[in-house]
Amino acid sequence: MIYFNKAISILRQSDDSVSLASAILNAGDEFLTIKIYDSALLYFREAEIIFQKTDYLIGKAYSSGNIGMVLASMGEDNLAEQKIKEATHILEELGDYYPVCVYLLSMSDIHHQKGDQPAALHYATRSLLLAKQYGLKEQISESSLKLSELYMHAGNADESFRHYKNHIVYRDSVNNLEAVQNMADLRTEYEISQKQLELFEKEEMLAREKWIRNALIAAFFVMIFLAALTYRNFKNQQRTNQKVTEQKEEIERKNKDLISLNEEKNNLISIVAHDLKSPVNQIKGMISLVKMTCKVDEESATYFDMMEQSSVRLSDMINKILNVEAIEATQLNVILEPVNFSDVVRANVNRSIVEVSRKQIQIQTSLPENIIVNSDLRYTDQVIDNLLSNAIKFSPPGKNIYITITHHDTTALCEIRDEGPGISESDKKKLFKKYQKLSATPTSNESSTGLGLSIVKKFVDAMGGEIWCESEPGDGASFFVRLLTYPRQ
Repeated sequence: MIYFNKAISILRQSDDSVSLASAILNAGDEFLTIKIYDSALLYFREAEIIFQKTDYLIGKAYSSGNIGMVLASMGEDNLAEQKIKEATHILEELGDYYPVCVYLLSMSDIHHQKGDQPAALHYATRSLLLAKQYGLKEQISESSLKLSELYMHAGNADESFRHYKNHIVYRDSVNNLEAVQNMADLRTEYEISQKQLELFEKEEMLAREKWIRNALIAAFFVMIFLAALTYRNFKNQQRTNQKVTEQKEEIERKNKDLISLNEEKNNLISIVAHDLKSPVNQIKGMISLVKMTCKVDEESATYFDMMEQSSVRLSDMINKILNVEAIEATQLNVILEPVNFSDVVRANVNRSIVEVSRKQIQIQTSLPENIIVNSDLRYTDQVIDNLLSNAIKFSPPGKNIYITITHHDTTALCEIRDEGPGISESDKKKLFKKYQKLSATPTSNESSTGLGLSIVKKFVDAMGGEIWCESEPGDGASFFVRLLTYPRQ
C-alpha cells in the first residue's frame, strides 16, 4: 500500500486520469483481499467516478463489479446485486468474459446467502457455461467447485461429485504448464552433468597419454623395469575400461529414460501451443482491424504497434513449438455432455469475421437451432475452428464458404465446403496424418504446420464421431463431421 499510495500521489499531479483510476482500483483490490471492506469501497468508488468522467467503460465495469463484491461482503445484498448486474452488462457488450464469470459467482453467493438456491444455481451454471464457451479453464474450475458446493448443500451428492471432478480436471490442466517447466529444468540439469562427466573423462585420458609418453622416453634406460610396469598398467587399464564401459551403459540407459520424459514434455507443449494458435491469430486480426478502422492518438498507435509485434512474436514461437514434435497423447481427457452444435458453429463463424472480411469471402450458413450433440465442448469448438480456418486459408478472395448442419435420427452432420483448389487423390491419402503438408498452398501466404487435421481426427475419434473429406481437384473441398446426438437413441 505504501507503493500504491506513492503511485497515486504522482498520478494525481498528471493528466493521465485512466492510469490514476487504474492505480486506485488496484489499491482497492488489496484492501478487498485483506477484508478491510470500508477502505476498499472508498477506493473503488473513487475509481468508478474517474472512469465515468473519462468514459472508460471497461474500467467503470471493473469498478462497479468490485463495489458489488464489497457490498455483498458487507451484507448489502440488494445494492451489491445492482452493481454487479451493471458490470456484467457492460463487460458482455465488450466481450470480456473472464470477469463476467467471476461476478456471476459472486451473484451466486449473494442468492445462496439469501436462501434462494434456484437463483444461486442459475448464476453458477451461467458462469460455467460462459467459461466453457470461451475456453476459460481457471473459471471452469472455479464455477464447477461452486456448483459442487451448492449441490452438496441441496443434498444432491451425485451432481456435487460430478462437478467436483470437473473442478479437479481443470485445476490440474492449469497446473500442467508448471510441470512441463519442471521437466525442462530436469533435462537442463542432466545435460550439464553429462558435459561435466565428458570433460572429466577427457582430462583423465590426456593425463594418461602424457604419462605413457614419458614412460616411453625412459624405456631405453629401464627396459626390464618398464616391462613389469607396463604389464601392471595394462591390468589397471583393463579395470578402468571396464568401469568406463559400465558407466557408459548406465548413462545410455538413463538417457533413454530422459528421452522418454522429453517426448512427454514435447507432447504437452505441442497440444498447449496448438490450442493457443487460433486465439493469437484472432488477436492479431482484431489489432489490425482496430488500426484500420479506428482513429487513435499517436501514443495509442504506438501501443497498438507494440501489441501487434508481440502477437506476431508469440505466433512465431507457437509455430516453432508445433514444428518440434507431433502430438502423441496416449489418452485425451474427454468430457461428454450435451453441447449445442448449432451455437458452437455459429460462434466460430462470428469469430472469423475479421479474416473473411480481409479476404472478401462470404460465409453462407444453414444452421438449424438447438442441434444438441453428445460431445466435449472444448474439442468440438477446436474441430470446427480448425476446419473453418482451413477453408478460409485455402479460399481465393471473393469466393464463398458454405456451412450446413443436418440432423439424421441419432446423429448430426456438419459440412464445411469451400471453393478453393480442391484436394488431389494423392493428397487425400495424407489427410489426417501428422506433418503432412498438401500440394495446395494458402491463398494469402498463411502459415501451415501440417498438425491441424491430425489433431482434429484425434478429437473426433475420442468423442465417438466420424470425420472425412470429399473433393475433386479444382472444385473445392468438403469436410464432414458426424457426432452422436444427445441423448443417445
